[in-house]
Amino acid sequence: MPWAINIFDLYVVTDMLPQPHDFLDYIHRRIKSSDNQKMYIHDELDWLGYYLSDRLRGIENIDDEGIDLVAIEPNSDKFDDFYLKNGEKPQLYTHEFFSKLVHEMCQYENGFECA
Repeated sequence: MPWAINIFDLYVVTDMLPQPHDFLDYIHRRIKSSDNQKMYIHDELDWLGYYLSDRLRGIENIDDEGIDLVAIEPNSDKFDDFYLKNGEKPQLYTHEFFSKLVHEMCQYENGFECA
């Protein structure tokens, strides 16, 4: 299934996920999760909110057997708070071990490049 996004949501996604590997992981998981026809999430920023929390693992692991529709609760208030109320910028949860590993990979000049 293709992924369509409006330009304003794309701005927020790229602002919250400035590293290319996080952006690509988001797109991959977002498309994979949206293949579930029983799941309903209102808008792109709700998807992003869940991605920042757990990289969509909670949504990927929903047991929907015997259920006709799973409506996922909105999760985009954090973006309104940041952009409209000068609140704290939402952060992607990343385990410290993996953050260090990616940082070290970015130091090598072997073609792996970070923004």
